[in-house]
Amino acid sequence: MIKNSLILFISLFLKKDMSDEQKNAKNCWEYWNCDMAVRQVCPAFVKNAGGKCWLVAGTMRDDGVGICPKTKNKFVSCLECPWFQQVNPD
Repeated sequence: MIKNSLILFISLFLKKDMSDEQKNAKNCWEYWNCDMAVRQVCPAFVKNAGGKCWLVAGTMRDDGVGICPKTKNKFVSCLECPWFQQVNPD
């Protein structure tokens, strides 16, 4: 309960600092502004599933080549990701 409340607080705090590009993003790679090198090895990008990247296996990998922003930001799960929270507000 406390963890969920903290995540909600952080996501609301971060939303006020989001750029227009982040607010209007349709895919996770747009939200995170991933460069093409990261996109090309990202399973969500390859499958054109950036709107629901949390459903794609391998998106939280850390292979040093295509590091996912969720891994880079040390999120333990997709539930902590501001992109996930923006797309799934409830």
